[in-house]
Amino acid sequence: MLFYILRDKDGGIYASPFPSLDKLCNGAEAYVYPGLPLQLLNIFRSNEQGLLSESQIIEKLAVSLRKNECLLTEKLRWLKLSVFSPHDEDCLRLARKEELLTKLLTIVQGRQVTENEFSSLAKVLEISVTELAILLHLAVIKGYGEWVPGLSRRNNSWRCERCGNEDCYQIWPSYYGNTATCLSCKSIGPLNSLQVIYRSHEETLKREKEKKAGSTTFTSSEQDWQFTPAQCSAAADLQLFARDPLAKEALVWAACGAGKTEITFPVIGQYLEHSQSVLYAAPRLDVVHDIQPRLQKFFNPCKVKVMSGLSPPDWTACPLTVATTHQVLKFSRAFDLIILDEMDAYPYAGNQVLEYGLKQALKRTGKTIYLSATPSASILAKVGRQECFLTRLPARFHGYPLPVPEFLKIKAPKISEGRIPGSRSLLAIGDYLRELLFEGQLFVFVPTVSLVNIWVQALSLLFKDKKITGSWSSDPDRKRKVASFTSGNSDVIVCTSILERGITVHKAQAVVLYADHALYDVRALVQMAGRVGRTAACPQGRVLFIAGKQTKEITAAIKWIEEQNELATQGGFLRGQ
Repeated sequence: MLFYILRDKDGGIYASPFPSLDKLCNGAEAYVYPGLPLQLLNIFRSNEQGLLSESQIIEKLAVSLRKNECLLTEKLRWLKLSVFSPHDEDCLRLARKEELLTKLLTIVQGRQVTENEFSSLAKVLEISVTELAILLHLAVIKGYGEWVPGLSRRNNSWRCERCGNEDCYQIWPSYYGNTATCLSCKSIGPLNSLQVIYRSHEETLKREKEKKAGSTTFTSSEQDWQFTPAQCSAAADLQLFARDPLAKEALVWAACGAGKTEITFPVIGQYLEHSQSVLYAAPRLDVVHDIQPRLQKFFNPCKVKVMSGLSPPDWTACPLTVATTHQVLKFSRAFDLIILDEMDAYPYAGNQVLEYGLKQALKRTGKTIYLSATPSASILAKVGRQECFLTRLPARFHGYPLPVPEFLKIKAPKISEGRIPGSRSLLAIGDYLRELLFEGQLFVFVPTVSLVNIWVQALSLLFKDKKITGSWSSDPDRKRKVASFTSGNSDVIVCTSILERGITVHKAQAVVLYADHALYDVRALVQMAGRVGRTAACPQGRVLFIAGKQTKEITAAIKWIEEQNELATQGGFLRGQ
């Protein structure tokens, strides 16, 4: 998409993809031809506005093009807008279609729409891509949004305007000179410096217009949330947080399997009642697709929109959106409340791009609620500095205490030529595993992919009457194996920490081998232990941490779980109290 330099009546310099529309709306009289990518036109400083002559503007553009190694040979020149333009009639016709513009503004409110998404959006509006671009520029003229380059040049570096990345990009030569493609957010669609983004401005539409366009008011007073006492306490805390005008962030520190998702529902309802927008975000696809129907059940008649790499583009304007943290990069100042589930999970944890996206998607007056069973050190530090509100959810819905891991000091057996030869330590481990298999199915966690098949073979020899399988993150047969295990068709699954989250198995027991491995921090150990005792029918079980030495991470993980049980006891949340 090409842009042209224009001057307004006061000498101000700005860029437009449709000078004809600026002539119609702003009385623009001339523009620089030929058109160029917007990124090449962002060279005029604010203190130059009204000071440069037409020839100085041309010269500055020419110098910039040479510096960027642009291959353009056509001479830059000023043209009068009195000359007929091929877009004059389209601009005049579309400028009069206020209902169509209002519909578009409702759809793109709070969004960052890249050039690659224009065709999808145009189909929804039943117009051409050119007509959509004209309408978007009309929105820019009226102050509802702005055009920004896909990537902007920053001295000798580049910055992606969608994800904020300044480090991970690819440079390649083009007709317009050196061009950059962002590598950090390519999973949600390619973006380069020759392209543009339409970015909606915050609060550009009034609430009345949003309601007319189909937004539905939700009344939560009729809902029966059916919470446990522990959930009631945490949900009440969150409602207090939502009403506090000074509080911006809250952390729900929950026990694994305690029902932390549901306690956010009253707050979500509170926001929807006031026609405010809510985002429920999560790093993992399966969490997003699991939570959407649960939210839809509780918040009818509001439509709950889902955005993930597996779902087709959905341009419906909805007050409640569920999205992966990558899809959140498509928003800008869109939400009054953001709930981030599993904030400590891959790929969100430690990812500055995804953290940037979450902050950019929140309105300046908005609030964020973080949900985690294993919060990061940084968010706990915020809590310690009283910069983040904290509520605890220490008890599971069934009211039984969390199984506390047992530490067994057994040195890992040696591996020789890709297998584990018979040894005293292997037999000792086998004895403990045999005890657990009398109680139910067994998770066996190992720290590296290379160990999975080695232990599958070793355990298959020890337990010839049991069905043993193994899986890891890149295993092409992973879904089938996990489904087989969760449905009870296999007895043991040897796996890396891919199954540390989101899996509930009746009568599950867990063993963490090499628990002293450097890859296992306190959070990973707590999550793996959290696979046990999750169902009401079997709320108890055993977790074994097996290692040659008891590390501080092992000690801390056991302490975290014991602390949750102590809090649950103090709160009177456990059975029999």
